[in-house]
Amino acid sequence: MSTLRFAKNFARLFIIITPCYFIACSTPPAKNSTPKTVTAEEKERSGSEFDHLTEITPGEDTVASIDHQSTAQKRHLKSRQSIWQSMQTGFEFPAIEHADIDRELSILLSHPAILRRNLKTALPLIEYVLSEVQRRNLPSELALIPFIESGYMIDARSSRRAKGLWQLMPATASSLGLQKTWWQDDSYNVILSTDAALNYLQSLHERFDDWIFTMTAYNWGPARLSKGIAKIKASNEPHPFFSMRLPKETQRYIPKLLAYKKLITQREQYAHLFEPDQPESKLKKVHIEKQTSLAVIADITSLNTEQVRKFNLGYKRWATPPDQYAVLLLPQHAAELVDNKLPTLSSKERMPWNLYRIKPGDTLSEIAHRNRISTSALKKLNTLKGDRIVAGRFLKIPTL
Repeated sequence: MSTLRFAKNFARLFIIITPCYFIACSTPPAKNSTPKTVTAEEKERSGSEFDHLTEITPGEDTVASIDHQSTAQKRHLKSRQSIWQSMQTGFEFPAIEHADIDRELSILLSHPAILRRNLKTALPLIEYVLSEVQRRNLPSELALIPFIESGYMIDARSSRRAKGLWQLMPATASSLGLQKTWWQDDSYNVILSTDAALNYLQSLHERFDDWIFTMTAYNWGPARLSKGIAKIKASNEPHPFFSMRLPKETQRYIPKLLAYKKLITQREQYAHLFEPDQPESKLKKVHIEKQTSLAVIADITSLNTEQVRKFNLGYKRWATPPDQYAVLLLPQHAAELVDNKLPTLSSKERMPWNLYRIKPGDTLSEIAHRNRISTSALKKLNTLKGDRIVAGRFLKIPTL
C-alpha cells in the first residue's frame, strides 16, 4: 500500500516539475526579469556578463562548486589587483593635470586590444620591477618607465642600439657595470639591468632633485637637460617641463608615463583592461653558484629550455657563464624546485658535457675525431648549420 502511495505522489510531482524544467531550459530570460544579485566586486570583474542571469536555487553540489569557483576567482582577482594597488599606494609624484597627459591617455585607450596586451605582457615582470623599486623606497612611478621604453619587452632593441627592458644605450650600460661577452649581454638581463637602471635614476635624482626632471634626463640625457633648464622662462605650467623646448620623443615621454599612472589610478573605470586571461606565476630569483646547463634547469622544473630562457635572455648561450656566479628569474614554483634539487647535483650532472675553446687551425671533423663523436652529432649538439668554426669560441663536447 505504501509503495502504491509513493508511486502516485511521485507521478504527481513529475507532472508538476517536468513542464517547469522544459520552460526553464528552453525559454530565454525576459528582459524585465529580476537579475541575480551580484557583488560590486563581481560586477567590476565581469562587467555585463551577469546581466542575463535570473534568480535560481541551485542544489548543494552546484552551490559548493560555485562557492569554490567564486573563492578561486576572488583570490585571483585580489592577487592581480594587489600589484596595481601596491603600485598606486607607492605613487609619490604630485598630481599634475595637463592636456598633453589627457591626450596620451586618449591615445592609449583608443587601442584597447593593444593596451590590454601590453598590460598582460608586463605581468609578472612589473611585479618584480615594482618590488625592486619599493625595496629602495623609491616612487612607484619609476616602475612605469619600461612601459614607455620597451613596452615591458625584454628583447626590445631600438635603431639607436638601446637594448632591453630599460633601453640602456651601450655606453650607459657599460658605465653602469653591465657586461657584454660571448656568454652574456647584461642589458637583456632583467635582474642586472633593473638594478643598473635604478642606480642610474637615483644618481640623476641626486643631481636634479626632481623626479620629473630625473626621468627627462633618463630619456634626453643629463647634459642636454641641464642646458634646457637654464633656458626655462617663467610660465603658468604645472611643471617647468611643459614649458621647455624638447625633441618630440622627450616632449611626449613624461605625458605618456603620467598617462599610464592616470590609467592605473582610475583602473576601476577601465577594469576590463586589467584582467589577463592566463597570468603567469610570480617570479623569483634563483642563485646559481656553478656553471649549469639551461637544459638541466629545464629538466628539474619540467619547463622547456625556451621557457627557462624567457625571463633570462641576458644569458646568450646554452648555459650560465663558466667560473661566474649567476642569478636566474623563474616562476616561483620552478624556482623552488631548482633551489631544492640543484645543490644535490654534481658538476658533471650540471654540465653533461665539457667546453672546448676552439684553437686556430682546428677543424670540426678533427675535434669530433679527438673526442670520439661523429661530426654530425657534434654539429647537432652545438646547433651548427655548417662546418665553419671560429677560433676563440666554444664547442660543447659530450662527457664520456
